[in-house]
Amino acid sequence: MLEYLASLVLCDDVEEIGHIEIEDLAISIGCKQALEEWNYEFQMTVNDEYPPNSGFSSQKQLNKHIQEGKFLAVALQKELGAEYEITYVPIDANSLKEQ
Repeated sequence: MLEYLASLVLCDDVEEIGHIEIEDLAISIGCKQALEEWNYEFQMTVNDEYPPNSGFSSQKQLNKHIQEGKFLAVALQKELGAEYEITYVPIDANSLKEQ
């Protein structure tokens, strides 16, 4: 689940709710790096001067990012195993910069 200025991993368990840092996950370095790069790509779309105008520059970029997120969710699930349930929440289809 992507949010600006936050980790992309969120625990929704009532007793453990909150963001989880990627470094704290028991996953491979390669998976951590892929998740961090994917999150960085999203974080770079924020418009600090006018946050409502944040987002990807094109529909193609947005679609690519959403597809990569699906792939990474599957990879994360495989690495963490059945003990955890990974739910991918893609960013809103309206996450495009206003032109």
